[in-house]
Amino acid sequence: MTVLPEINITTMAIKIPTTHMHLHSLIITLSKNTSREDVVAALEREQRVMLVEGKMGFKSTSHVIDWARWKGRPRNDVYEAVIWKESVTVVDENELYMFLGVQQESIVVPENVDAIRGIMGTATKAESMKLTNSTLGIAEPAK
Repeated sequence: MTVLPEINITTMAIKIPTTHMHLHSLIITLSKNTSREDVVAALEREQRVMLVEGKMGFKSTSHVIDWARWKGRPRNDVYEAVIWKESVTVVDENELYMFLGVQQESIVVPENVDAIRGIMGTATKAESMKLTNSTLGIAEPAK
């Protein structure tokens, strides 16, 4: 709004290289007013969401792949939706902005495994997610 102050606009900028993964800029209108802290806390409770930060060494999507390699994951798979914590912003109390990294080849694996168990009736949703997460090395969220 510095250049064109008469236009009500909110912008997002990407400062990281995006290789090996897709990077999405999300703008979400929330159904109720909330704070950035509440959004971050909710994301931290999700099983298959990983919050990363530049100060943790995640300065690009390739650093996320390096992390998966270091963890010893097959093919350097990243099963989680990766959100840069510093990108999480709430504007006007109900507009959520954030950047989300997705490794498109591997993010679908956990849900497909869970879907197969669901179709076969061999486990409840919670049991399947726990087994899949354990098998694939997906960390349980902090409670």
